[in-house]
Amino acid sequence: MLLCILCASLLAADSVSTTDAVLSGWRFAAWTAYGRIVPHTIKFRPSVDDPYVATELNISRQTRGTKAWQSTYRYPAVGLALSASRLGNDSILGQAWGAFPFVELPLAGWKNRSLQPKGFSLTFRLGSGLAWLTRWYDPETNPDNNVIPARLNNITQFQVTAEYRISRQWAVGTGLALTHYSSGAVRVPNLGINIPSARLGLSWQPSPWQPRQFLEPELPALPRRFTGYLQAGLGFQESYPPDGPQYHLISLEAAAGCWLGRKNVLSAGIIGHFKESSWAFIHLNEFYSDKFFLHSLAAAPFLRDDIVIGNIGVALTAGYFVYAPSPQQIRFFQRIGWYYDVPLSNNPYINRLALGVYLTAGSFSADYVSVELGWHF
Repeated sequence: MLLCILCASLLAADSVSTTDAVLSGWRFAAWTAYGRIVPHTIKFRPSVDDPYVATELNISRQTRGTKAWQSTYRYPAVGLALSASRLGNDSILGQAWGAFPFVELPLAGWKNRSLQPKGFSLTFRLGSGLAWLTRWYDPETNPDNNVIPARLNNITQFQVTAEYRISRQWAVGTGLALTHYSSGAVRVPNLGINIPSARLGLSWQPSPWQPRQFLEPELPALPRRFTGYLQAGLGFQESYPPDGPQYHLISLEAAAGCWLGRKNVLSAGIIGHFKESSWAFIHLNEFYSDKFFLHSLAAAPFLRDDIVIGNIGVALTAGYFVYAPSPQQIRFFQRIGWYYDVPLSNNPYINRLALGVYLTAGSFSADYVSVELGWHF
């Protein structure tokens, strides 16, 4: 993407207006981070000898209101980040190389960020993508790494940034971030890595949007405050020992909720699932004499918050399994999901089909990854 921008700029070098059109709204940033891995369970085996140190380069473009959700969120930025990290133990954990798209949402001072030549702003950034780790579990060469099972993993990052715009082109920032690496238990052992860190950065906007270029599109009315959804999913997880069998999970959930303005939907519901790994475990160990299928089921009430950004949704869920007869079944669970929805009516807030990917964790350790289809009404 960066090469395309540079080539386009060179081709249009004889025209100032064309160059502005190509670079308008784009931002280039460099960040450095310093933190330390937090072992989130007593099962975490690798020693954490050194601090976490990371460097990040990213490119993003600020939206300007061409879609209704952009003005609703006060013109967020959408971009791609590339990161290189030392995790704190080179011999066991190694280094991590990540690439992930992100969205950066203004929390405060959006006028200073978008309209004024100087001033403070506060933003929240959410990104998720892929990471390549140089060290992973191997029963012979790296048996102490019980947190990362393979080379390729998911990287998810939450970041809050305070920024000061020192001119229309330049800004400095500092912030706090939480970075997570995990395979989602598609492979084991997989306790995952959680790293809080402090960050410093510098950004450059060669051609910021002018105040007159920001749009305020007419927003469609919310047809009703209350809503609901039905959702079904197919999950994947590997069972111990490492390189053991791959199992599936089938889930069904239903919930009712209400819109909190145009940005969020708060819902409460119930989820039930059948775990193939639980069925195999209790059948093999003869925990129950019969009704293996019923004892492989689980059910839980939950609370869920959906952050709605145009056709993209980010779902954050927490719940507790009140019916969980299998010894392998987690109790307290958390989920994060990303989905894309397609409106089935003229109003984008009702009758939508949503296809997404969800990561479910138990006590903050990954349990399974699932692909899910939902109907929001």
